[in-house]
Amino acid sequence: MSYIFIRLVLAALDAPSSIPLKIDYFLTLYSIMHENTLFASMSVKLTAFLAKTETLQDTQIAYKKVLPTKNKGDRDFADREADLAAVSIVAAVQELANNDLPHAEDIVKASGLKVVIKNVRVPQVADVVQGEVSPSVHIMGDGKGNHNFRKSLDGITWLNLLSNGTSNYIDFEVVLGQTYYYQSQKVLTKKRVGPWSRVFSIKVK
Repeated sequence: MSYIFIRLVLAALDAPSSIPLKIDYFLTLYSIMHENTLFASMSVKLTAFLAKTETLQDTQIAYKKVLPTKNKGDRDFADREADLAAVSIVAAVQELANNDLPHAEDIVKASGLKVVIKNVRVPQVADVVQGEVSPSVHIMGDGKGNHNFRKSLDGITWLNLLSNGTSNYIDFEVVLGQTYYYQSQKVLTKKRVGPWSRVFSIKVK
């Protein structure tokens, strides 16, 4: 099996263990995202997050009074509720980042959350992506071994590309702004070939 490495941009909490400091951290996160239109779609979750954080703040104050009006169980419950609301915020930011992968890191940074980068090894599947050198297109076959590749300007009339004995092909014969269509086909033993992959389209950037 052939593998590729994909870069994942993840949003993560970086909350202090101290509850007073955690409250300040949560309030800061709320303020950052509430004031940024980038996170307007999260308004309902942000409102709930603020409410849970303020409840934790009030409960913490009541618990720490000389004559407490709240007990440790009340405070710990409010703490868990605020944590759950924070996790919901992280998930919402992650969804925004996943929906705009070219700007994923900027989105997470703008939220005030911690950016975590992971390079994950996954099995290679048929696909096309922008090449590392612009302009170019990187075509991948499904799995390892020799593959045939072909390209088209309309998805109907195809031009066969030279087979290089691998499951990857870099097409440098492309024009910026032009949309191309590609397919890959695994070369089997005894001069047999597999079916062509589904058609992939990409606009060269």
